[in-house]
Amino acid sequence: MKYFVDAKGTIYAYESDGSQDEFIKEGLTPVTEAEVKERLKPSAECWQRRAESKRESLISEAGRNLSVNQVRLLSGRVLSERESQSLNAWLDYVDALEAMTFAAVVDEESYLSIKWPEKPA
Repeated sequence: MKYFVDAKGTIYAYESDGSQDEFIKEGLTPVTEAEVKERLKPSAECWQRRAESKRESLISEAGRNLSVNQVRLLSGRVLSERESQSLNAWLDYVDALEAMTFAAVVDEESYLSIKWPEKPA
């Protein structure tokens, strides 16, 4: 492939056999495949948003596990010891998720090394 970029940073790719040369617009600057990969690499902000999104998904999942026991409490029921332990474990899990920060998440490696809290049993 032959790669080019325009003044706005848009990347164009054409077959290297010359069969698409007629479509190469004037004003495009040739770039290497390595430069294209670098330009397409997700930013630190993107990796942080991905981590925040996963955290929100985990919190939402925890909320589904919390809701039954919360309804029991709101309706005046007394929770069994097991139910009370489960409720507290899920609340601790949500607290741990909410306490996480992602400033150090800047690339795929740091994203994959995030130590997520263990879900309650």
